[in-house]
Amino acid sequence: LEVILAENIELSNWLGERVETVFASEYDDLANGVDFAIMLAGLQESAPRYLAVDVTFSQQQVVSKLRKIKEKIDSGDLTRIEYCQDSEGEKYSPGQVPQCILLFDETETDHLTRLWVEKRKRELEHHPFQFALVEQLGCQLLMFEQYAKRIGNTELEKKFLDMRRSLALGLVADRDQNDARKQSTTVTVLRNTLSDVFGLRCTFPNGFRSFTEWAYSLDELVVSESV
Repeated sequence: LEVILAENIELSNWLGERVETVFASEYDDLANGVDFAIMLAGLQESAPRYLAVDVTFSQQQVVSKLRKIKEKIDSGDLTRIEYCQDSEGEKYSPGQVPQCILLFDETETDHLTRLWVEKRKRELEHHPFQFALVEQLGCQLLMFEQYAKRIGNTELEKKFLDMRRSLALGLVADRDQNDARKQSTTVTVLRNTLSDVFGLRCTFPNGFRSFTEWAYSLDELVVSESV
């Protein structure tokens, strides 16, 4: 599934045209919990930004993985990616970068896998999971940003904010105005788990008519103390 996800993020522009994906080394997978990295091209010759991704199918694992991210933020750290390789074979290390978890359920996994095996590329390009993908990433980055702010770590707060805005910028610039949004059960599970682990609650506005409209809303999300 990691291959299907990374391939469509890049080739189907699920996160916009400025995005590439880089598979993690076996070391980073085992030691740092990174399946692959999302690389957002920098604007005006600025350096690219990296987002580490850890894919899971278990709601129980989401809790432990988010707790590890919280522990890193508490200690002022991010997830480290030691080894990457560019398209020309040159090896490099992105260093410490933000990390997000992606949660899949059995239905989403089976459907994506079937479309990929049958090479139904157009259906993959417009697959509704891309909305769950963005919503999962947006919700986590916002939560991490606000948690870093609450504990007074302005450096990490800015890193999460910059990543979230870079993600939104690419989506607003690249996505089809007529794409329809579809709610995923994994998004609800992830939101609730984030609230439990970080003690904050994310509230997303509802009723958007297009992917672009949703992307603009990334700066309108509401964060409050979890009751």
